[in-house]
Amino acid sequence: MSYTDSMTAKPLPSSPRARPTTTRTCPPFRTGAARLTLDALHDGILDLAVIPVGLTFEDKVALRSRVVIRAGRPIAAGDPLFDQLVATHADTANHLAVRSLTDEIRDRLAEVSPDFTDNLTAIEMRRAADAILRTDHGRPLTPVSLARREELASELNDLPEAERSNIGIAVAEYQLLMSEARITDDVVASAVGRGTRPLCCRDAPTPPTLVPRWRRPAREHG
Repeated sequence: MSYTDSMTAKPLPSSPRARPTTTRTCPPFRTGAARLTLDALHDGILDLAVIPVGLTFEDKVALRSRVVIRAGRPIAAGDPLFDQLVATHADTANHLAVRSLTDEIRDRLAEVSPDFTDNLTAIEMRRAADAILRTDHGRPLTPVSLARREELASELNDLPEAERSNIGIAVAEYQLLMSEARITDDVVASAVGRGTRPLCCRDAPTPPTLVPRWRRPAREHG
Protein backbone atom coordinates (compact mmCIF):
# COMPACT_ATOMS: atom_id res chain seq x y z
CA MET A 1 0.00 0.00 0.00
CA SER A 2 1.33 3.45 -0.81
CA TYR A 3 0.25 7.03 -1.21
CA THR A 4 2.18 9.78 -2.95
CA ASP A 5 3.62 12.76 -1.08
CA SER A 6 2.52 15.75 -3.15
CA MET A 7 5.60 17.70 -2.03
CA THR A 8 8.14 15.20 -3.35
CA ALA A 9 5.99 13.12 -5.75
CA LYS A 10 7.48 10.03 -4.15
CA PRO A 11 5.38 7.07 -2.96
CA LEU A 12 5.18 6.55 0.79
CA PRO A 13 4.72 2.83 1.54
CA SER A 14 2.49 1.48 4.28
CA SER A 15 1.78 -2.16 5.20
CA PRO A 16 -1.74 -2.49 6.61
CA ARG A 17 -1.75 -6.29 6.55
CA ALA A 18 -0.40 -8.14 9.56
CA ARG A 19 0.80 -11.20 7.63
CA PRO A 20 0.79 -12.78 4.14
CA THR A 21 -2.24 -14.81 3.08
CA THR A 22 -3.40 -16.98 0.16
CA THR A 23 -7.05 -15.89 0.42
CA ARG A 24 -8.90 -12.61 0.08
CA THR A 25 -10.22 -13.02 3.61
CA CYS A 26 -7.84 -10.50 5.09
CA PRO A 27 -6.24 -11.08 8.50
CA PRO A 28 -6.53 -8.30 11.11
CA PHE A 29 -6.12 -5.10 9.12
CA ARG A 30 -4.16 -2.13 10.41
CA THR A 31 -5.48 1.42 10.20
CA GLY A 32 -2.13 3.12 9.57
CA ALA A 33 -2.68 3.76 5.85
CA ALA A 34 -6.08 5.33 6.51
CA ARG A 35 -4.67 7.50 9.30
CA LEU A 36 -1.79 8.71 7.14
CA THR A 37 -4.26 9.64 4.42
CA LEU A 38 -6.63 11.44 6.78
CA ASP A 39 -3.74 13.35 8.36
CA ALA A 40 -2.63 14.49 4.91
CA LEU A 41 -6.15 15.57 3.91
CA HIS A 42 -6.59 17.41 7.20
CA ASP A 43 -3.33 19.30 6.50
CA GLY A 44 -4.69 20.39 3.13
CA ILE A 45 -2.73 17.94 0.97
CA LEU A 46 -5.39 16.95 -1.55
CA ASP A 47 -3.19 15.91 -4.48
CA LEU A 48 -2.62 12.37 -3.29
CA ALA A 49 -3.76 8.87 -4.16
CA VAL A 50 -3.94 5.73 -2.06
CA ILE A 51 -2.89 2.82 -4.29
CA PRO A 52 -3.50 -0.75 -3.05
CA VAL A 53 -0.60 -2.99 -4.14
CA GLY A 54 -0.90 -6.78 -4.02
CA LEU A 55 2.33 -8.81 -3.83
CA THR A 56 2.43 -12.52 -4.66
CA PHE A 57 5.76 -14.16 -3.86
CA GLU A 58 6.80 -17.43 -5.45
CA ASP A 59 8.50 -18.32 -2.17
CA LYS A 60 7.56 -16.32 0.94
CA VAL A 61 10.72 -17.45 2.78
CA ALA A 62 13.50 -17.49 0.18
CA LEU A 63 15.60 -14.41 -0.51
CA ARG A 64 15.27 -12.84 -3.98
CA SER A 65 12.11 -14.79 -4.75
CA ARG A 66 10.19 -13.88 -7.88
CA VAL A 67 7.15 -11.71 -7.21
CA VAL A 68 4.03 -10.60 -9.05
CA ILE A 69 3.03 -7.00 -8.32
CA ARG A 70 -0.54 -5.89 -8.99
CA ALA A 71 -1.73 -2.32 -8.52
CA GLY A 72 -5.38 -1.92 -7.56
CA ARG A 73 -7.89 0.85 -8.11
CA PRO A 74 -6.58 4.08 -6.53
CA ILE A 75 -8.50 6.08 -3.96
CA ALA A 76 -8.06 9.68 -5.12
CA ALA A 77 -9.89 12.87 -6.06
CA GLY A 78 -13.06 11.96 -7.92
CA ASP A 79 -13.61 8.83 -5.86
CA PRO A 80 -16.87 9.20 -3.87
CA LEU A 81 -15.31 8.21 -0.53
CA PHE A 82 -12.27 10.45 -1.06
CA ASP A 83 -14.45 13.43 -1.96
CA GLN A 84 -16.70 12.80 1.04
CA LEU A 85 -13.72 12.75 3.40
CA VAL A 86 -12.51 16.05 1.95
CA ALA A 87 -15.95 17.67 2.11
CA THR A 88 -16.49 16.69 5.76
CA HIS A 89 -12.94 17.66 6.83
CA ALA A 90 -12.51 14.21 8.36
CA ASP A 91 -9.43 13.52 10.45
CA THR A 92 -8.05 10.68 12.58
CA ALA A 93 -10.29 11.69 15.49
CA ASN A 94 -13.26 10.61 13.37
CA HIS A 95 -13.31 6.88 14.09
CA LEU A 96 -16.06 6.24 11.53
CA ALA A 97 -13.96 7.87 8.80
CA VAL A 98 -10.89 5.83 9.82
CA ARG A 99 -12.93 2.63 9.72
CA SER A 100 -14.64 3.45 6.42
CA LEU A 101 -11.38 4.28 4.66
CA THR A 102 -9.64 1.23 6.13
CA ASP A 103 -12.46 -1.03 4.91
CA GLU A 104 -12.29 0.50 1.42
CA ILE A 105 -8.52 0.02 1.27
CA ARG A 106 -8.94 -3.60 2.40
CA ASP A 107 -11.60 -4.30 -0.24
CA ARG A 108 -9.49 -2.85 -3.06
CA LEU A 109 -6.41 -4.68 -1.86
CA ALA A 110 -8.43 -7.91 -1.88
CA GLU A 111 -9.14 -7.37 -5.59
CA VAL A 112 -5.42 -7.74 -6.39
CA SER A 113 -4.69 -10.55 -3.92
CA PRO A 114 -4.72 -14.34 -4.35
CA ASP A 115 -8.09 -15.93 -3.58
CA PHE A 116 -7.84 -19.64 -2.77
CA THR A 117 -9.99 -21.60 -0.34
CA ASP A 118 -6.96 -22.66 1.68
CA ASN A 119 -3.22 -23.25 1.40
CA LEU A 120 -3.61 -26.80 0.07
CA THR A 121 -5.89 -25.64 -2.76
CA ALA A 122 -3.41 -22.86 -3.59
CA ILE A 123 -0.58 -25.40 -3.86
CA GLU A 124 -2.64 -27.78 -6.01
CA MET A 125 -3.86 -25.14 -8.47
CA ARG A 126 -0.42 -23.55 -8.77
CA ARG A 127 1.29 -26.92 -9.36
CA ALA A 128 -1.29 -27.79 -12.02
CA ALA A 129 -0.90 -24.41 -13.72
CA ASP A 130 2.87 -24.75 -13.64
CA ALA A 131 2.71 -28.18 -15.31
CA ILE A 132 0.28 -26.94 -17.96
CA LEU A 133 2.36 -23.91 -18.88
CA ARG A 134 5.62 -25.85 -18.86
CA THR A 135 4.13 -28.33 -21.34
CA ASP A 136 2.88 -25.42 -23.43
CA HIS A 137 6.38 -24.26 -24.37
CA GLY A 138 7.89 -27.76 -24.06
CA ARG A 139 11.37 -26.61 -23.07
CA PRO A 140 12.82 -28.26 -19.96
CA LEU A 141 14.54 -26.07 -17.35
CA THR A 142 12.78 -22.94 -18.65
CA PRO A 143 11.08 -20.97 -15.86
CA VAL A 144 7.33 -20.54 -16.20
CA SER A 145 6.01 -16.96 -16.08
CA LEU A 146 4.94 -16.39 -12.48
CA ALA A 147 2.30 -13.85 -13.55
CA ARG A 148 0.79 -16.28 -16.07
CA ARG A 149 0.95 -19.13 -13.53
CA GLU A 150 -0.98 -17.09 -10.98
CA GLU A 151 -3.53 -16.10 -13.63
CA LEU A 152 -4.09 -19.70 -14.73
CA ALA A 153 -4.14 -21.01 -11.14
CA SER A 154 -6.87 -18.49 -10.41
CA GLU A 155 -8.85 -19.71 -13.45
CA LEU A 156 -8.53 -23.31 -12.28
CA ASN A 157 -9.62 -22.29 -8.79
CA ASP A 158 -12.87 -20.90 -10.24
CA LEU A 159 -13.85 -24.33 -11.60
CA PRO A 160 -16.59 -26.38 -9.89
CA GLU A 161 -15.51 -28.16 -6.71
CA ALA A 162 -15.62 -31.64 -8.31
CA GLU A 163 -13.19 -30.59 -11.05
CA ARG A 164 -10.88 -28.90 -8.54
CA SER A 165 -10.90 -32.09 -6.50
CA ASN A 166 -9.88 -34.14 -9.54
CA ILE A 167 -7.11 -31.67 -10.32
CA GLY A 168 -5.84 -32.02 -6.77
CA ILE A 169 -5.79 -35.82 -7.06
CA ALA A 170 -4.03 -35.65 -10.43
CA VAL A 171 -1.40 -33.26 -9.11
CA ALA A 172 -0.76 -35.50 -6.08
CA GLU A 173 -0.35 -38.58 -8.30
CA TYR A 174 1.90 -36.66 -10.72
CA GLN A 175 4.12 -35.42 -7.89
CA LEU A 176 4.29 -38.93 -6.39
CA LEU A 177 5.40 -40.43 -9.72
CA MET A 178 8.08 -37.78 -10.14
CA SER A 179 9.26 -38.28 -6.58
CA GLU A 180 9.60 -42.03 -7.17
CA ALA A 181 11.59 -41.36 -10.35
CA ARG A 182 13.69 -38.75 -8.47
CA ILE A 183 12.98 -36.03 -11.01
CA THR A 184 11.18 -32.69 -11.00
CA ASP A 185 8.66 -31.25 -13.42
CA ASP A 186 11.11 -28.70 -14.81
CA VAL A 187 13.21 -31.47 -16.44
CA VAL A 188 10.25 -33.26 -18.03
CA ALA A 189 9.27 -32.66 -21.66
CA SER A 190 6.01 -34.11 -22.92
CA ALA A 191 6.48 -36.10 -26.14
CA VAL A 192 2.77 -36.73 -26.75
CA GLY A 193 -0.41 -34.83 -26.18
CA ARG A 194 1.00 -31.48 -27.32
CA GLY A 195 -1.82 -29.21 -28.29
CA THR A 196 -4.50 -31.26 -26.49
CA ARG A 197 -6.79 -29.29 -24.24
CA PRO A 198 -8.52 -30.72 -21.16
CA LEU A 199 -12.18 -30.02 -20.59
CA CYS A 200 -11.41 -27.74 -17.66
CA CYS A 201 -8.99 -25.39 -19.40
CA ARG A 202 -9.57 -23.76 -22.77
CA ASP A 203 -6.46 -21.65 -23.08
CA ALA A 204 -3.51 -23.99 -22.55
CA PRO A 205 -2.50 -27.56 -23.39
CA THR A 206 -1.81 -29.89 -20.49
CA PRO A 207 0.55 -32.80 -19.79
CA PRO A 208 -1.07 -36.16 -20.68
CA THR A 209 -0.31 -37.24 -17.11
CA LEU A 210 -3.00 -34.88 -15.87
CA VAL A 211 -5.66 -35.29 -18.54
CA PRO A 212 -7.15 -38.72 -17.65
CA ARG A 213 -7.86 -37.87 -14.03
CA TRP A 214 -9.44 -34.51 -14.88
CA ARG A 215 -11.79 -36.24 -17.31
CA ARG A 216 -12.98 -38.83 -14.81
CA PRO A 217 -15.94 -38.09 -12.54
CA ALA A 218 -15.16 -37.11 -8.96
CA ARG A 219 -14.77 -39.95 -6.49
CA GLU A 220 -17.65 -40.46 -4.14
CA HIS A 221 -16.94 -40.30 -0.44
CA GLY A 222 -18.92 -41.81 2.39
